[in-house]
Amino acid sequence: MRSRSSISISKNVMIIKEDASDNAPRFLSDGYDFHVSESSITGQKVGQMEVEDADERDRGQLTFRLIGPGSELFAVSGGTISVACPTALPCLDREETDAYHLLAVATDRGGLNSAPASLRIFIADRNDNGPTIHLTRNEIRISDGKFVRPFAVKVRDADISPFNVNDISSGGNASTFISLERIRNDLYVARLSSLPIAGNYQLEIIARDPTGINIPSMAIVDVYVL
Repeated sequence: MRSRSSISISKNVMIIKEDASDNAPRFLSDGYDFHVSESSITGQKVGQMEVEDADERDRGQLTFRLIGPGSELFAVSGGTISVACPTALPCLDREETDAYHLLAVATDRGGLNSAPASLRIFIADRNDNGPTIHLTRNEIRISDGKFVRPFAVKVRDADISPFNVNDISSGGNASTFISLERIRNDLYVARLSSLPIAGNYQLEIIARDPTGINIPSMAIVDVYVL
């Protein structure tokens, strides 16, 4: 009587354990300071934030959001912050807001949020404001070879240094005997350069941006020599 032979088959089974999304992303810095020009348009890079995530499956799959006033003016993709103006024109105005204080949050595919990172975006000035002239009074009176009352001219410019420095000049027939002496960057006082004869004159005062980008400002002052 024959005996049956037994056959055994062995197989190797590989078990791969998939990483769970159980670790929240983390910014490598608690805070970031960036600078961008107010002339920047949509797409202009502001800065880069570095984030790590211990979960293998979530690497490269993070989304970001910014929180705070003015956050709609910026976009985040892959940790890169860029300007996001509502139109093709620049939308950042340093004279209105010189810095934005925001919070950045990263979220992984599992919905876990990072701790917020503070974000400060400082707006650098550009020469986009022309000078304006402000007078102590609208007329000048001269008697006995001197001013009856002092006359001063103040030139204001909303830009910050070095874009708030302007040139000032004078014209009109009164400029032949009245000069403007600079006391400080934005303040001038009138001086008599010669003794005029009695009569009525006019002094034209013009303030110009040295670059010629912005429109000059002009004021006309009546001068009475008694």
